Amino acid sequence: MQNLHKLFQNNLNQDSLLKKLDIQQNDKNSLSDARKKIRAHLRSGVAKITEKMMGKNKKVFPKFFTQGSWSYKTLNDPAIEPPQEIDLDDGVYLPMSLINESPPTTACNAFFQIMDSLLAELVLKNKEWELVKDKKTCCRIKINNKSHVDLPLYAIPDDEFIALSEKAALRGYGSITEAAMIFDSYDWLQLPSDKIWLAIRDGNWEQSDPRKVDSWVKQQKNIFGQQYIDICRYLKAWRDNQWETDGPSSILLMVCISQSFEKNQNRDDLTLLKVAEKLVIQLINEVSAPFIETDKSLNHLQGEERKLASKKAEKLYVSLNKAVYETSDKDVVLDLVANEFGSRIPRDHPLIVTYSAADVVRSYPKKVVPAPAIKKVKAG
Repeated sequence: MQNLHKLFQNNLNQDSLLKKLDIQQNDKNSLSDARKKIRAHLRSGVAKITEKMMGKNKKVFPKFFTQGSWSYKTLNDPAIEPPQEIDLDDGVYLPMSLINESPPTTACNAFFQIMDSLLAELVLKNKEWELVKDKKTCCRIKINNKSHVDLPLYAIPDDEFIALSEKAALRGYGSITEAAMIFDSYDWLQLPSDKIWLAIRDGNWEQSDPRKVDSWVKQQKNIFGQQYIDICRYLKAWRDNQWETDGPSSILLMVCISQSFEKNQNRDDLTLLKVAEKLVIQLINEVSAPFIETDKSLNHLQGEERKLASKKAEKLYVSLNKAVYETSDKDVVLDLVANEFGSRIPRDHPLIVTYSAADVVRSYPKKVVPAPAIKKVKAG
């Protein structure tokens, strides 16, 4: 039996898959700086537009809520770039009254037009940036060849929008205007879930609350510990190595992991093996979302795509099982694992620990077995 745990996770200063999945600090800084610039420009731009529309006392500052893998701490460095990129999702929120004054489709289109025009101004100031306007559920700015910021657009009721500012002001900001320009995550917890609407570029609105997913992921971490987040990152790395584009969505993989998770504190390889075994069936079927109240499936793969995903998951399980249980050749072990997760698996024999059959037996806790009952018998 082979222990592959250190191939996936070693200490912070040593080579491992998890270490190589971490985003470089300069890439983090670029995205953080871009988010700061985008927020500042949209605050200023929307305030000017709404002041012109409704008067000085009614100008609106949009609110923001960072969501997705950046928030969950499951963001990985791309496996294949291009086309894969680092993604930061930053939701933009405006009050419903700006929408209700027009037919829903007109208001939705106007929302995108306003944001696209303001972002186009910002791109002119940052020549290396690029505005992408073909995404169905968001505006996108490409920061460079490796990174982009997605901006989903949401509408919330006016009274809730105002309440967010007032609550922040009561906790020490100088004015409601100042509070309106500052994001406070605590206040977002108070917003009713059924009052958030996502704009779609085809002119429709979809009820959508990104906080539900955010809250659910954090709950899984509380239940299962940091190992749950690490396993999510490994499986996303596997997906990115197997599919240049598309494949199972990140949130689909995270829900599948939650449904099959069996914690093994000291063995990420064995935990991952159990997850892979169940994934074979999960990816070919519907997968319900615990954070969505309808019966809508998270598995958006169709027909042959599901069959392919299931076959790839089966190959992952077979490879991990062989690597752990069926070979003593460490080069074969490394080949099996690298074929699934790519070249970021370190090719380092000392990271693989071999156990003998006796070691495996001794690894189980001792059990006290009661002495057998001896019956009295009469001899001849």
